[in-house]
Amino acid sequence: MIIENIFSFLLIFISLILYWGYRCKTFWHRNNIPYVDGPIFLGNFFKTMFLKQHLSVTFDYLYNHEIAKNEPFIGVNIFYKPIILLRDPDLINRIFIKDFNCFYERHTSGNPKSDPIGANNLFQVRNPKWRLLRNKLSPVFTKSKMRKMFYMVEKVGNDLNQRVKHLVNEKEKSKLDVKEISGYFTTDVISIIAFGTYANSIKDPQNSEFLKAAKKSFMHSTWSKLAFNCIFFLPEVMSLLKLKTFDPKFESFLRRLLKTVMNERQKNEGFRNDFVDVLLKIQQLEEGNPDSIFTEDVLLAQAAVFVAAGFETSSSTIAFALYEIARNKNIQERIRKEISSILVNHENVVPFEAINSEMPFLHAVVSETLRLYPILGVLDRKCVVPEGYSLEPYSSFRIPYGMAVYVPVAPIHYNSEYYPDPKIFDPNRFLEKKMHSDTFLGFGLGPRNCIGERFAWIQVKMAIISLLKSFKIELCVNTHAPLQLDESCILSVPKDGIQIKFISDELSIL
Repeated sequence: MIIENIFSFLLIFISLILYWGYRCKTFWHRNNIPYVDGPIFLGNFFKTMFLKQHLSVTFDYLYNHEIAKNEPFIGVNIFYKPIILLRDPDLINRIFIKDFNCFYERHTSGNPKSDPIGANNLFQVRNPKWRLLRNKLSPVFTKSKMRKMFYMVEKVGNDLNQRVKHLVNEKEKSKLDVKEISGYFTTDVISIIAFGTYANSIKDPQNSEFLKAAKKSFMHSTWSKLAFNCIFFLPEVMSLLKLKTFDPKFESFLRRLLKTVMNERQKNEGFRNDFVDVLLKIQQLEEGNPDSIFTEDVLLAQAAVFVAAGFETSSSTIAFALYEIARNKNIQERIRKEISSILVNHENVVPFEAINSEMPFLHAVVSETLRLYPILGVLDRKCVVPEGYSLEPYSSFRIPYGMAVYVPVAPIHYNSEYYPDPKIFDPNRFLEKKMHSDTFLGFGLGPRNCIGERFAWIQVKMAIISLLKSFKIELCVNTHAPLQLDESCILSVPKDGIQIKFISDELSIL
């Protein structure tokens, strides 16, 4: 009798699970929405979730599926969850910009209790805290602030130039992994800009504590990559399992560093007009306020995302740009000519105004790099309207409260309707400026776009200038062409680094 009861219970339980899975799988069919079918319980993203297929490949399949052709949006599933996949630029603009008040939250999130640093950083934090943080942090990234901090970026650029000269001319090591040296550069820039401390990654990478911490910030192991995927795809699982966005050792290092730097600033009453100063100002203004949201963890969270995001995204963009410049000799010659012209006109230096507005071709090269290799392949938002959001006139379907919408970045960047010959590296397309304004998504879109966009532009351009003013570059024999992306990483990262050969050729300013 007991065995029969257990068997009956299991049968009912399994039947309920299967029925629930079937209901999830058929959600889009029942709502008469075009959808790409996936296995029950697994949906459309399981290969990416389990580190077997890069996100761009998954999105390419879904975006260009026969069912999706000519549709403004389609339905997909992340395991059991139905998700809207947006395809039409006008609809994307409507949701991300015009009706932002209906989609101001990201689907991406963390648990404030078990992961206070991950959940409270500007990228993941919920409103209204997001808006308060964005308003407080925005002054760090204004054009005037970038101008004041530019000399520090310039110094790191000179260090990079001298280090590569040393390796090429004295150590006779002409073949370098540009992903690696780009990481040294971005680490030193971030450390000095954000914290007023020099990481010394370029000169002594083996002993740079800051570099070691940055490399371990996130996605440095299989487990951390799975956890990071949960942030994007299954944040509720992240919360349930109490997973962390950042490595605990990275958090500890950054907490010690931030405390030390902030204490020194307060003691010496120094003022550098940098990221730490903004955090100090916030702390001082909120002192004595029992209801303040700006706790030590919240301030640390902003520092953590500044380091982690800036390190990986900018270093990969620099490496991808150098790869394409090495592949395309005519483009390389044109950039070096533009750099030479600036050096001649500005007494052998590249001032802020020049790098900001007097180098259109370099700007186009970086833009094309971000088009061809978007670092973050997905933009996500979540419906916050209790009664749902109407998709009229596109559809009678209402996006339910809490449902996520995804924008697949790479497939839009590779759409020949917006970018003719999309797989060709052609910076000229950004000089013509005839494209749809919402089809370039390198820094996101709308009010929750990348707050550090200005900083990223300057950092990437300075690295390229610092190298190309003294070297010609070319691909090594063993460098993959086309590049292979690391399928285990949700970001676009080269699988085995990028080997580039550096040939000394100082630009003449005579």
